[in-house]
Amino acid sequence: MLPKTHFGFYFLFLLLLFLSLLFAGNSVRAGEISVVGLFKNQAVVRFGSQLQTLRIGETNASGLRLVSVNSAEAAIEHQGQIRSYPMGRDYSGGYKARTQAQASISLSDRGQYLTAGSINGRSVDFLLDTGANTMALSSYHAKSLGIDYKWVGQPSMVVTAQGKAKAWQVTLDKVKVGDIEQHRVPAVVIEGGFPVHVLLGMSFLSRVKMSENQGVITLLQKF
Repeated sequence: MLPKTHFGFYFLFLLLLFLSLLFAGNSVRAGEISVVGLFKNQAVVRFGSQLQTLRIGETNASGLRLVSVNSAEAAIEHQGQIRSYPMGRDYSGGYKARTQAQASISLSDRGQYLTAGSINGRSVDFLLDTGANTMALSSYHAKSLGIDYKWVGQPSMVVTAQGKAKAWQVTLDKVKVGDIEQHRVPAVVIEGGFPVHVLLGMSFLSRVKMSENQGVITLLQKF
């Protein structure tokens, strides 16, 4: 029979072991991985509730390492295990092909993915930018689109290539690219003429599936 002091330590050890296993199980469930974008040498993945961009050979703060990527799937190492993740499928779920709205964006001579689209029914030119957390447009764009950003927007500041600039956080009623139409899309309006093209950032792109093949990015509407 264990002395009371030893029994107390033994009980505490079992309790801590149980809690560690419990939280470990929860972290695995919260950390499910799914691929939402495939590009040359990089992939955009959803890890738990976060979107992250992975580059081949690099291990990010979440412990994810992109081993390889092609137009159909990405091989990702996590917790010492390497698994292949096809577009739109996580490790625990399935994917069934269905007819989807889509848009195709070709690489321009300047190495940019430019495409025509519309905001609130008015035509604009988009520049696809996976590095932008949100859609961004200049105040010139906003005025031509009839967006009263100073009245409806939330004032803020952003850092551009030209330095700090005044900005307003707004919500775009409707954004359309190809056959894909999204509603209530967060965006930022930047005072002045930057950016030259409306940036199609992750506030829109996180709602679609992306793949790249031979200089053409295909966006697919999520169901």
